Amino acid sequence: MIIQYRVEGFTAKSKKSNKYKEGTVSPEQARIAKTVLDAAFEVHSYLGPGLLESACQTCLLGELKERGVFAESEKPLPVIYKGILVDSQSLV
Repeated sequence: MIIQYRVEGFTAKSKKSNKYKEGTVSPEQARIAKTVLDAAFEVHSYLGPGLLESACQTCLLGELKERGVFAESEKPLPVIYKGILVDSQSLV
């Protein structure tokens, strides 16, 4: 539901009203969001555009680790349809 953060004031923009509402983002959420965005901007600034997603993903995971943020990528997620295991190799 929240699509845009303004970290300084801990505000967020809602899809429905398109207005900023004070207090919808906790200080901890704002700190994490700022850290993740700063890491992503650092990777992009250093590597530039046009690199494969897998390479950027690896670099971003390293940058987040340097900043003390625990992150995982491509964890297996079983797909179950009406009680039947369809795919156990799907990644998220």
